[in-house]
Amino acid sequence: MNQPAARALFERLIAVPDDEIDVVRAALAIAAEEDAALDVEAWAHRIDGLAFRGLATVATTASETERLARLYELFFDELGFSGRGADLGDADSSFLHKVVDRRTGLPIALAVLFVRIGRRMGLSCAGVGFPGHFLAKVVTSEGEIFVDPFGAVRSLSLDELSQRLAKASHGRQKLDRWMLAAATPREILARMLRNLKNLYSRQRDFARAFSAVDRVLLLQPDAPEDLRDRGLLCGSLGGTEAAQRDLALYLERAPQAPDAAHIRDRLQALGSARVLLN
Repeated sequence: MNQPAARALFERLIAVPDDEIDVVRAALAIAAEEDAALDVEAWAHRIDGLAFRGLATVATTASETERLARLYELFFDELGFSGRGADLGDADSSFLHKVVDRRTGLPIALAVLFVRIGRRMGLSCAGVGFPGHFLAKVVTSEGEIFVDPFGAVRSLSLDELSQRLAKASHGRQKLDRWMLAAATPREILARMLRNLKNLYSRQRDFARAFSAVDRVLLLQPDAPEDLRDRGLLCGSLGGTEAAQRDLALYLERAPQAPDAAHIRDRLQALGSARVLLN
């Protein structure tokens, strides 16, 4: 699948109500922009096949507890998924087909797989956009169980989550229930793409960074910081008029942003460059 076809597929997959978006297929479409050999449908079926492998040894009358135990056994023990050995500076750690092949990747990619397999096994699973480290949760009749697929931790208590947050934020944040809410499909896909945007920006691969942030804005058109980043990337790539539009819109939506003065200077410089080009 070539890049335009992959982008068109991504747009079709997200052009539905949020709760109808197939996160696995959309994530595979993200990867397909960079891997022309990737067959999105074949890989989606392959990922679902991992769940069927677990179901094959679970009775149709199995309890919720039995299904959850089988999910843990399948995901962590038999398939061996975890963050061990993941290269966080490698884009392949975000791409689901590579994560399945390697059995390791970023927390969010592993959580997407955990949730998909869990749901196919009849469990109520969701991704959790926990600050700094994406998690998964299983909603059971007895409450919510928080899982860290990256760390291969099968259950995290609220105290443990609070400690993690305090450490990551140097004590500046306290645990709040909104941090444990189920992430929507658009939020998950946008977070995956922002990871790629940030990675490619650090590598100064501005074309790929632009492609990533451009897709974030397909998901969340009103995200001011992504408008700013797309504008700056457009400017780096020579798209002066597009850069001006995005940066002006950013200032309109976030006039009091800490970097507003810098962006105004950038806009002025872009205007001067356009005059010189003309």
